[in-house]
Amino acid sequence: MTILLLPVPIEAQELEVLREVVDARLDLAQLYVTSNTAMRDLSFTQFRLQGDLIQPLGSTWFELHADGIAQIPWSDVTSGRQDVTRLFVQLDGADRRWFAAVGRMMIEPVNSIRVDGARVGLRLAEGLYLSAFGGLGPHPILNSLDTDFVVGGAAYDYRSKHLAHSGGAAIQVYRGQPDRLFVSERFSYVPSRELALFASVTVDGISAEGLDLTNAYLSTRWSPALALALTLQGSHTHALLPNLWWTDWVEQQRQELGFSIDGPLPVGSRRSTASLTMDLTLTPGVTTYVAGRFDHRHESSSNGGEGRGGLKLQKVGLGYVDLSGTFRRYFDTENIIGSLQGGFDILDGLSIDLGGGLMFLDPYDPLLPKDVLVDLNATLWLELDLLHESLEGARVLGQYQAFLDGEALLQTVFVTVGYRYRS
Repeated sequence: MTILLLPVPIEAQELEVLREVVDARLDLAQLYVTSNTAMRDLSFTQFRLQGDLIQPLGSTWFELHADGIAQIPWSDVTSGRQDVTRLFVQLDGADRRWFAAVGRMMIEPVNSIRVDGARVGLRLAEGLYLSAFGGLGPHPILNSLDTDFVVGGAAYDYRSKHLAHSGGAAIQVYRGQPDRLFVSERFSYVPSRELALFASVTVDGISAEGLDLTNAYLSTRWSPALALALTLQGSHTHALLPNLWWTDWVEQQRQELGFSIDGPLPVGSRRSTASLTMDLTLTPGVTTYVAGRFDHRHESSSNGGEGRGGLKLQKVGLGYVDLSGTFRRYFDTENIIGSLQGGFDILDGLSIDLGGGLMFLDPYDPLLPKDVLVDLNATLWLELDLLHESLEGARVLGQYQAFLDGEALLQTVFVTVGYRYRS
């Protein structure tokens, strides 16, 4: 299994040479989940519209960026929702010396915080931009426009031939009181084919616990020879860290539901992981790999981990076969997993993936029975211009997955029909 490490793109082409772009994508997705042991099935339809427009406007450039979804539920266990990830316009000065944006945007250098407001930036040197932003903050769960939150901050972006570097700080004010202070830093460094490095870190300076490490990530890929690649990864996350808004929201839910939760308030979950993967190419098209992973849950001081090895056969234009085995010791069980996955390129624009696996469960608790789980999966990718040239840009993605546990059967079907126009 080969892991590729690529520099993270920087928002809205801020550090790229501008060119005329018209790029629109529309996806219609349908999910259906059924189980012979559940009282209800799960089903919903989701529409997603994405668009990017960049056009010259006199001596300046005009940009429009949009990304939003609408979800329609077909069962009472799912809910409808609308979510606008980004919708903003941007004006760029000649030679990219300045830019100004208004709307809903994601400030990727600062913990990808969302802002309903404005952002302005200046180019201080070749490849270096400094920007400031401010406005309202969307609701943390519903992502809707919310006047309870005000967000402001500053960010910088720098990109050279081998280095992409960005960071900044943002303060979130909730009902007039400081509630979050995010400080972020991230970079990717790819000096040669042999080495690639990516790292990011975000801390919260005014959390309920004082200075808090919200998330961190490190990935290093070293390939000392064409046939050998080593990838080291580590991460840390702290989810649902209590703050002023979280405390108010929990109390609101208690009142609406009509009961109280015994015990202390949730304090969030901390997870730390580390993994090492080695890919060794034996001959062209034949790769073996081994990997180890370690996980730590801070709130319970418990550890878990796994070791995995496999063999992958691949031929360009035909497909691949991947056979792997895993021994996993995760907190309360020991698992042995065997899996076989294959992908086949039938035509240019038509491919299919098929696979399955067996998982042998051995719980630590002697009162719990040992078990065997079976999973099967299939994926189909079809570009519709194979059927007729007038359908260029349209495609279909179909996915099926089944889990079998004794007599219990869980099945998932996910189909996406999409169209993309680019010029």
